[in-house]
Amino acid sequence: MKIWSYTVVIAVLTAVFVFINSGYCQDGNSEIQDIHSSVSEVTKMTTKNLQTSDRYKEILFQTLTEEGWESFYIDKTKKYLMDPRAEFKPVVLNRNSTHQETKEQYDQYLTKQSVDVCMDFWKSHGEEVTNAISSYNVPPEIILAILKVESNFGSHKGRQAVFNVFWSLSISDNPEIMNDAIVSEGQDAVQQRKRLHRRARWGRSELNELVNLVIDLNNENLLWEESSWAGAFGLPQFIPSSFRAYARDGNNDGLIDLNNISDASISIANYFKCNGWKVDSNTARKKKVIMRYNNSIHYAECILELAESIMKRIEEE
Repeated sequence: MKIWSYTVVIAVLTAVFVFINSGYCQDGNSEIQDIHSSVSEVTKMTTKNLQTSDRYKEILFQTLTEEGWESFYIDKTKKYLMDPRAEFKPVVLNRNSTHQETKEQYDQYLTKQSVDVCMDFWKSHGEEVTNAISSYNVPPEIILAILKVESNFGSHKGRQAVFNVFWSLSISDNPEIMNDAIVSEGQDAVQQRKRLHRRARWGRSELNELVNLVIDLNNENLLWEESSWAGAFGLPQFIPSSFRAYARDGNNDGLIDLNNISDASISIANYFKCNGWKVDSNTARKKKVIMRYNNSIHYAECILELAESIMKRIEEE
């Protein structure tokens, strides 16, 4: 009886197998064919991504060891990489190695609509800004211009986790990874490789700053802050080293939160003051200070022009 049952089961399975692999399933419109293909592709993609992620993490540990990192900090980094949010981001390498600053990128901030947005923010939060920066001798229109251009007052802070930016960049000079990241050809590819080498060194430095910052503040949430492709986060878009050097508590609550208007404002003011800002400086000197914030002449000119437009509107109202 059991033998008969097994025979029936085998026969049914055989029939199903033949049916699936028959001409019916050769039809491109077959749902079964599509399902099999989709499952197969998803499995391949998932497996590849997991393998790639694990391999890149191994490269990071090897790189940090060769860089001379202490085992304590490497162990901390390993812990952070165990978080499911930790991902290698190829897009970060691409943007960091190909981005070029242009004047046209900043024209959008010099429109009447842009100034209107700044004035709306000023009317709602002007007191917070002025109270925070009162002793720094940095005019509020400069703070408003920075907040507008950097993050549109917090509405555009970026889509990458700050930790993912810097651990991805930290290994971008590894030949295995660089070959996958290069999207250009000829001389452009040569330049892209050079930029990846520079950004990798910078990325490791900023990763070190970030790990130390998280330890000092006992706040692992900083790892997953929304950031730009350059790893800048918060309303003023500070990188970790800028946070450690210039971030301040503007509302005296004992915490530094760059998503808080008072803290963001005083941190920008402190950054400018520490880098030589003076109200009576000439335009060339002011541009030089602003370019310490973002090393782009187009950025500096945009900030000054937007700040002037904001100042005029404040005086008119």
